[in-house]
Amino acid sequence: MNYLTILPYDLINYGYTQLDIFQKRGLCAKITDFAILLGGYINVTNKNGAYWTQTTNYKEKISCISSDGNKIFINPNNYNIGIRLAIDCSNLDINKVFSNISRASDGILEANYFNYANKAVSKELQQKLNKLYDDGLLKQVHSSIITDMARVDNFNRPFFPKPYYIYEYNNKKYIRVIANFQASPTTLSNNISYNTGDIVWVDYSPCRIWIDEKTNKAIFEDIILSGIPFNLEKCQCDFNDTIMKQFIDMYLPPLSHNLNNKKSSNNKQELIQMQQMIFDQINTYLNNMPNLTKSQKRIEFIKIHNILVKTFNEEKRKILSLYK
Repeated sequence: MNYLTILPYDLINYGYTQLDIFQKRGLCAKITDFAILLGGYINVTNKNGAYWTQTTNYKEKISCISSDGNKIFINPNNYNIGIRLAIDCSNLDINKVFSNISRASDGILEANYFNYANKAVSKELQQKLNKLYDDGLLKQVHSSIITDMARVDNFNRPFFPKPYYIYEYNNKKYIRVIANFQASPTTLSNNISYNTGDIVWVDYSPCRIWIDEKTNKAIFEDIILSGIPFNLEKCQCDFNDTIMKQFIDMYLPPLSHNLNNKKSSNNKQELIQMQQMIFDQINTYLNNMPNLTKSQKRIEFIKIHNILVKTFNEEKRKILSLYK
């Protein structure tokens, strides 16, 4: 079973259904450097980001929480809105799953969950890691973080996975990221200003979560990821049928299991290669149809992609079964 999700709007900010966490701490969330590097929006004043909820409105847009904690409606193919994950803890022994559990002064239970790409490291460490990487002296571990390879302004393109490999140096782990900012230049938490295309190293550290003990749900303290569309087109579909849900099910569960499981890692790599082949086949087909306009090609891309993905789902179910 997959315990990761994002919350519907009514649990975040709707009267009596609102979780105690949000009543006490508000709706705003900080955004990590990694999420900013992937194109996530950041409010330069308060350093918050915007994040998706599960909920669509009557105009088939998605209810999101802005950097100021307000409700906004966003087209589902947006790449700048971040992901603030939630966890259903109903069937979990939190003392076994989470670490560093403590109770804050406002009574909220806090804990660490899985490790993920987080903050940009110092200028000195950036230079050291770049040199070691260029000299081939960094050890790569048997795992990676998956995001979408699309440019943040490349709307209506089907999700295509991009792995970010994890490297080890002095018993700590780091990830090498090519910046894909929403706005450039952007200053990160290490007080260095970067442009799109720059190489940035971020640390690989635990995600902090807040636990709502009344509902057995937990919310991530930060927006840890962006660059993933909620869906390709406007939708009133079930959340389980969206790109967002498929991404969470497909690429996030391994993070909470054994990352050193070589069998699952190899199978996941085969799956990525399979999606690459699908992507290449579609592009080859469309490039052989020069009379189509860009808009027509986009429509055909989505149509063909959806057909090919049906043949892909059986293999996907096999991969997911590894994490049940």
